[in-house]
Amino acid sequence: MPAADSNKFITNSLPEFLLLLSQSPETVFTMDPVMLRDFHTVIVCYDAHVFYRNLGDVDGPTVGLDEFVLYCDSKIQPQLIDDDESSGYVYRCLMTVSDLIRTEPWARLYDIIGTRIMRRLLFDCLLFVPLGRHVYYCVRSPSQHAGRYEVLQAFRVRAGSRWTPKLPPPPPRKYFNFAGLLRDVQPIGRQDSSDMLRSILQTDVIGTIAGRPTDVGTACLDQLVRKLKVMAEKDTSRTYWNIYQDVVGDCASAEVPLGRVKSFARTVVRKIVPQELFGTAGNRDQFCDNLCQVLNGGKFHDYTVQHVVHKIKMKKFKWLNGVAEDRRTEIATKTLVWLINEFVFGRIVHCFQIVMTTTPNNGVVYMVKAKWANMCREKISPLMADGSEFFKQIQPNPLEPSSSSYRNWKVCPYAKPNGVRLIFKLRLKEGINEKRLTDDCLTFLRCLSRSQPLEYRSLTRPQFFREWKALQESRGGATLYFVRTDFRDAFTSFMHDKLRTVVRDRIKERFGKKQKTVAVHTVDEVKIGGGSTVYCKKRRYVGGLPTPEFQGGSLVFHDKTDVVPLFRIWDTVRRCIGCNVVERGGLRRVMTRGVVQGDRLSVALCDLLLADLHAQRLTDLVDSSSGCRLFRFVDDYLFVSPDRDSARRYLAAMHAGFDEYGLRLNRSKTETNLDDKGGSGRTVKFLGFRLNAATGEVTKDASACRNRRPLHFFDYGLGRGRPGRSLYAKVSRPGWHHMPIVLVSKSFNSVATVAQNVASVVAYKAFAVITAVKQYFFHLNPSFLVNTVRAVARIVYANARASVRHSAVTAMQCKWIVYEVYATMFRAHFSPDDVRVASVVHQIRCAQTSVGRKCVTRVLRAALRHRDFAKMFS
Repeated sequence: MPAADSNKFITNSLPEFLLLLSQSPETVFTMDPVMLRDFHTVIVCYDAHVFYRNLGDVDGPTVGLDEFVLYCDSKIQPQLIDDDESSGYVYRCLMTVSDLIRTEPWARLYDIIGTRIMRRLLFDCLLFVPLGRHVYYCVRSPSQHAGRYEVLQAFRVRAGSRWTPKLPPPPPRKYFNFAGLLRDVQPIGRQDSSDMLRSILQTDVIGTIAGRPTDVGTACLDQLVRKLKVMAEKDTSRTYWNIYQDVVGDCASAEVPLGRVKSFARTVVRKIVPQELFGTAGNRDQFCDNLCQVLNGGKFHDYTVQHVVHKIKMKKFKWLNGVAEDRRTEIATKTLVWLINEFVFGRIVHCFQIVMTTTPNNGVVYMVKAKWANMCREKISPLMADGSEFFKQIQPNPLEPSSSSYRNWKVCPYAKPNGVRLIFKLRLKEGINEKRLTDDCLTFLRCLSRSQPLEYRSLTRPQFFREWKALQESRGGATLYFVRTDFRDAFTSFMHDKLRTVVRDRIKERFGKKQKTVAVHTVDEVKIGGGSTVYCKKRRYVGGLPTPEFQGGSLVFHDKTDVVPLFRIWDTVRRCIGCNVVERGGLRRVMTRGVVQGDRLSVALCDLLLADLHAQRLTDLVDSSSGCRLFRFVDDYLFVSPDRDSARRYLAAMHAGFDEYGLRLNRSKTETNLDDKGGSGRTVKFLGFRLNAATGEVTKDASACRNRRPLHFFDYGLGRGRPGRSLYAKVSRPGWHHMPIVLVSKSFNSVATVAQNVASVVAYKAFAVITAVKQYFFHLNPSFLVNTVRAVARIVYANARASVRHSAVTAMQCKWIVYEVYATMFRAHFSPDDVRVASVVHQIRCAQTSVGRKCVTRVLRAALRHRDFAKMFS
């Protein structure tokens, strides 16, 4: 373990610290071997100056253990150790030196080293005791020489020691996005030419000439008004619906392809806006290209004035002749920005239904209005109908005090592939106290879920692939049969009584009937990353429940403890389950089944109920002795067995449903190989991967990449500031090129499959880089592209070196794959006639040839020969 601050703190294991204190080797090494091994994992952090200054002090009086424990209690009160846990190691995330000396190993150590050494160890040093594999917890101590805050400050100083160049602030710009434009849409046909002129002159454009009145002369404004009159005469609803029928026509699906929306916008500009407003046909065509670039964005993707006026020649605006150049640029820019933000976008909103998506988050899709209304009606009407088992109409009663305890929600339909997803949002935001109580309740439910047996919990990816590997090794060539199932609308189908009973029983099982409060602890998890990067984040857990799992190499510092009444947590859970009201059509309806999909507690409650379902109803279907396995991730199940009859019994049980829980099988998502004898090599989708039951190979699920809108890969503001620096900073982060170990592991896949997996992951990020360059870069910079690809190759090479023991391909081969993918995709997504692109591809191929001399590429070429990564997103 490195020192936190090499100038002040020195970190050693506990036996080494005892030897530094002039303890005889016989005293240290004659300890019990198990005891010595465990103490070797304890880290001691102390101040070197204080250590050497006090090294020659004379030993004080020796006192008994009981008296020393009372002395520790007078300095810092114990907070963790209970009477039934006073033996052995009780290392947890909340421990003081008074708790530590009460444990049996430290009490035995006190008898060996004496009072003076133990006092210096507990009160002049900072101790890190092991919590797990390479995870250490900082014991709370009254030390004034090596306190936790000094150590944390040393980590912060180390994190900030990396040099960052001081860049001049970017020039002020005005940013726009769809979220802001949707709030200011004006109705069609209600603006005459004077209203349009007023809107143009009031358009906020920063970066041209702002802060002074627009004075361009009466003659120029008269010419502009005449052109706006032509637009106002054509600005009718019938005109736009005729354009809609000509361009879009009868769309087979509810979602309109983005290309047709762009064609609609181009046609509106060509037929409604006079060409004289742009000066030339070339300016009009360039404006349409810029408009199509803007339509690529999602809800919060920013674009600037520069994106609107890119490559438009202001001198060609003939109606601005005789106006000063700065005034010409200003009024032309205001006109073009108004055309996109208010005029064209308002007509798109009039003819299309703009709907947000949840996958990807904050994405935008364009729907046929009538079909989207029918889809929403078909989704919502059965839920809200009279006699529905999901909602019940209630009458407001101001005299009834319980009516104020309802939580009021609004229904927000979001688009998902071939359907509608209903997301509920609170009408009023939670207050500070309510939000804090909800956070405490969420922490409590998550810790309560971790208290269940491991086989009943929702799986993580590392846990699943460990089980999958063990299953492949133990099957001995036998055919595996799989059944993947999912419940239909699980979140909105639970029976309230059953859910309340499950949560209440779990609480009584862990805390009994007499406990009144629980302690919610907050800790700081500190981990040293690559170079001088230090990661620090807050983690919370509940006393009396299992602590969270910390990453290896972490130091854990206790921050604070909040005492929360248990009845308040139960009241929050009860309100989350049975006090949800939706107002629609002037009527208030309360949910009688399920939980609100959008509530922060819904996933934790779902996990508790499904764990109970697994324990009560599905355990008998899983015979571990015969090789059967059942994996669960929230409400997604995968049953794997070498016995076909066992798989059929499981499928029959899932088809029958579970009425006491209110759950029914979603037959459209059921996947199985029971009908093809399991030998056809069919794959099943689980946790975002494709699993081959015949060979055990694991590949990335390509369906997640298909039909993705270009900018939906980004959830950060590349449109703000300097796009090149922002993109390079994002791409050059090692975490952005995360390569799951299961995709490259030779335990699962062959060399050819691993090469294809690496290429797929690299192509996914390469498509994001290419899209960002095409969207936000005004000029293609060959040097920037080459340097970016080289940076990606270096990062992938470094990540591959870290997993070289498990990987089926070498790090140099991974670097070769990066060059191959980027060269192929640059050729496919950029113009092949562009000299700059040819130069970039040539330099990448030269680097690839140099790398190819250091590794074997024959297998890689054969594996990638028939895979077109340039089309994996079409």
